[in-house]
Amino acid sequence: MIDESAAAWATVLESLAAQGVRLEPRDLSVLDDVAALLYSGPWVAERYAAIRQFITDQPDSMHDVVRDIILGGSGATRPPTRFSVSTELARTTDVTWMRQCDGCDGLLVSRRHRAICAIEDVLAQTPCA
Repeated sequence: MIDESAAAWATVLESLAAQGVRLEPRDLSVLDDVAALLYSGPWVAERYAAIRQFITDQPDSMHDVVRDIILGGSGATRPPTRFSVSTELARTTDVTWMRQCDGCDGLLVSRRHRAICAIEDVLAQTPCA
């Protein structure tokens, strides 16, 4: 499936280029940094604190992915403040990301050529065919 996904991505890029779209690669690693801030920062610890009793008493009542993300906030002994993370998030997006997008009219992002999975495979946590 990865080869098919990569081939489909190449086809899309070729088609756009043939239509006169100017394609310029960008470093999107800043989005990984933003995701790390959002999925492991004080917001997660805050959500855990808000539903601690529920998640302790009824852990199977939540979707596994959501539960695992929120449980990640349970071990925060002294999480960073929302202010400090918000400042980091603003710095990252304002400085790095906005410079990356300067002059762009659009953004086309691949799925990093990962296999396309059926929702059943994702929910069952089985490898995609």
